Amino acid sequence: MIGRTSGNDTPTPDLRAKATEGGVRAGGIDPAAVEAARAVVRARGARYLDSLFADIAALEAELGVVAARGSAAALAAIARRARAMRAHGTTYGYGLVTRLAGSLYDFCGSATGREDEIEVIEMHIQALKAVAGGRMTGDGALAGRDLVHAVEEAVSATAGARG
Repeated sequence: MIGRTSGNDTPTPDLRAKATEGGVRAGGIDPAAVEAARAVVRARGARYLDSLFADIAALEAELGVVAARGSAAALAAIARRARAMRAHGTTYGYGLVTRLAGSLYDFCGSATGREDEIEVIEMHIQALKAVAGGRMTGDGALAGRDLVHAVEEAVSATAGARG
């Protein structure tokens, strides 16, 4: 099966056998196709920050609707956008976006729009702004770890208030 992994994101032997570095084998992957795909990722990566800032602005707008009306639909929209952001962050070298957006997605799954939950969602958005504005790639070093830690503490505190 193409694309199957062994559970640790290592391609299974059947996929590994089809992808060769030395050229095309019968049934192998064409190196030109691989390079073309890499070029597409590089081109999109150059525009990723613009897209990230647009996603953050949309999160802020959706949060405004939640704060004003307690809208479950707006909470669901935040979760959907966070899920998409989570999927793209690591692809373009922004692991912190993946981590923070994943946390936001998970958090929104049980949020109801309470004031303390809105504050935690806002904290996620502000952390994402800091990552984008600071162009914090990878794990963001110490500043990135501090951001994630602060958000995780707020999530935990709010989860304690829920239960």
